[in-house]
Amino acid sequence: VYSGKFSGRHTHENLDMSRDKIERAIDFYAAHSRSQSEGNISFYGGEALLCTEEIFHATDYAKRIMPKKNLSFTISTNGLLLNKKFFSWLANNPCVVLNVTLNGSSQDKYRRTTSGEGTLTTLLEKIDEVKNFFPQVWKNQLGFICNYADFEELVAQRDFYLHVVKKMPLLI
Repeated sequence: VYSGKFSGRHTHENLDMSRDKIERAIDFYAAHSRSQSEGNISFYGGEALLCTEEIFHATDYAKRIMPKKNLSFTISTNGLLLNKKFFSWLANNPCVVLNVTLNGSSQDKYRRTTSGEGTLTTLLEKIDEVKNFFPQVWKNQLGFICNYADFEELVAQRDFYLHVVKKMPLLI
């Protein structure tokens, strides 16, 4: 948990990693994982898709400096910034998995825009877009993360994923 509300926990900084820092972090990872044939780099925190150009750069850089390592990448997002350009990039980078937080029928309870609007309708439109225009991304690279408050909500989320999304979340 990253929040100032919990004792002993960090708060988020209002900073993005520079390209130089990204490259130094990947260089460090490469140097300290030489004996491993596989590796994973994850992008998250705040909203990862606010920095898509940095993600594109980081994945290209990592693949360039670790060409023999079987690399995979994971991106966590609230999904609001997804667009055709990003889906197209995903389609060309099958080693990248995207995890979208979608809290089913409770989405608008948990996830609202800064203006107070619910985000469920927008996310469902983006899901339809990826299903229709990027079926391989839908099938192989798109996962969901779902939060719930209690057993009753868990059952509702399951039903939502089965009947509306037609794909179960990776994490519930």
